[in-house]
Amino acid sequence: MKAKTEFGKGLVTCLIYFAQHIGRLNELWWIAADYEKNKILPEDWQKGLEIWKTFEHLLSSKITSWANGATDHLYEIKVPRTSAWREIRGKVKKLRDVGLEMGHGYVGRNYTLKDVDELIKLISEIAIEIDKIIGLNPDVGKWQ
Repeated sequence: MKAKTEFGKGLVTCLIYFAQHIGRLNELWWIAADYEKNKILPEDWQKGLEIWKTFEHLLSSKITSWANGATDHLYEIKVPRTSAWREIRGKVKKLRDVGLEMGHGYVGRNYTLKDVDELIKLISEIAIEIDKIIGLNPDVGKWQ
């Protein structure tokens, strides 16, 4: 299939492309945990701290940078217009709105890893609802 869009179009396609960016956050989670416990940062983060002045501002800038790339895949996310998809449409709208604000909104607020966790939770909820609509009996499993 030849690409016609820059960042993908569809429902599952866009969700998958967005979700692929989540693995790039592992470093942020580890660094944030280490900083909270030991107040230790890698050298490149120490330089960033000089610019941003507080760890919260620095972490928020890293999250915003991540979201800037990840949420590009949400611009052309589509959901069928039938009533069966209403709940998913609402969740997708929230994912898109919150995600795009985080990555492209420049709203002057600090984002935390809890904000990112909310986006991840939405993706999981959407996936479960899609499985139900297509006739599967989804199970989140013990190890998410």
